[in-house]
Amino acid sequence: MIAVALILISAFLIYRAGGIFTVNFNDRPEIPIATEENTIHFSNAPENVGKTLWVRGLIDHVFISANDNYFLNFCPDFRQCPFSAPIFSEDAVKFEDIGSWSSREVYIYGMIETYEGRPQIIIKDPEQIIILGDDADEPLRDDQGVEIINVIDGDTIWVKMEGYVEPVRLIGIDAPEIDGPYSDEECYGPESANQLRELLEGKRVSLEKDDLSPDRDVHDRMLRYVYLPDDLLVNAWMIEEGHAFFYERGDFLKRELFMELESLAREGRKGLWGDICEYHLR
Repeated sequence: MIAVALILISAFLIYRAGGIFTVNFNDRPEIPIATEENTIHFSNAPENVGKTLWVRGLIDHVFISANDNYFLNFCPDFRQCPFSAPIFSEDAVKFEDIGSWSSREVYIYGMIETYEGRPQIIIKDPEQIIILGDDADEPLRDDQGVEIINVIDGDTIWVKMEGYVEPVRLIGIDAPEIDGPYSDEECYGPESANQLRELLEGKRVSLEKDDLSPDRDVHDRMLRYVYLPDDLLVNAWMIEEGHAFFYERGDFLKRELFMELESLAREGRKGLWGDICEYHLR
């Protein structure tokens, strides 16, 4: 009888915990930092149901039900949205001022499950969510130094900031493509990526916003100037040495400088302006 009772109690506790497949974050291994490999945009949640990942996105609004359950909704109409994240009332006491999270960029970690056909991650522990700071409160220049995690190609890097990982597109430059799932290799693409990798690998850098440029591009990458500790502006160096083009689209404060640097690199036939790629003939 005792054994039967223990089985029934265990089954009840599993049921109250949300099911046998619910992750218990009190007994979990350490939650990994968000990286390119384990992070998706919330719009891609339907293709990743059953996987345990970081999901990033901008919260459209926070809905509070009559039972004091919180729902982080990423679209104006939650019924048409590919992802949401509930925090049930018994867990809400672990968090501060959930209602103020509207319009905040967040990273949420957990198993993507479905409820009534819609993907979601149930948030039970504060360590499952990273809430990024308001842009208005962030300085234009981060002089504390951020860690380079990876160099993707000649104009895109990943950096670690305050425990999370962000993609950064270097403002004002455009490097030839490397071979990848969404691009075919272009002439000088690997060389451009290698030059940036040699310059930045193992380094800490400072990032700077531009008042004329959006905070992020259409791929949700942060748009920044990148500075080494000796104040070398990496964006400018890549153009000056012929490892990247001046990016003609969009407005940014250093536009005239970068245009002039490209002209000098082209005249000097540096890097990609040499004979191999024939970019100088364009």
